[in-house]
Amino acid sequence: MTKALDTNVLLRLVIADESEQARAAEKVVRDAADAGTPLLVNLMVLCEFAWVLRRSYGYPRAEIADCIEMLANSPALIFQEPAVVARATQWLRQGGDFADAIIAGHNRNLGADTTLTFDKSALRLDGFAPAS
Repeated sequence: MTKALDTNVLLRLVIADESEQARAAEKVVRDAADAGTPLLVNLMVLCEFAWVLRRSYGYPRAEIADCIEMLANSPALIFQEPAVVARATQWLRQGGDFADAIIAGHNRNLGADTTLTFDKSALRLDGFAPAS
């Protein structure tokens, strides 16, 4: 049976601002690695993770990208659509919005060649077009 992580567990791994929860999060991940049963991290969790790091903790985009890449390299975690996450992380490093890149990439994987939007910043990203 596969288990998945919520955003708050990922945050405790990175921020460790609540010591008891941070220790519990580390144990869950360590146990998964030891058992060879990686924990799933879905796209919504990663979007919320990036958003919370930026808005609540003031992390710069490059540092958020570093955190996501560090988690992606953990043998204890498996990301939903890792190629989409990798492209979104690159976009984040270039000053773009992580969630926008996830939306475009995920929609592309679902068969949409274009995502229509009113978001002017998203229009800079391949895969978006104006909804007008």
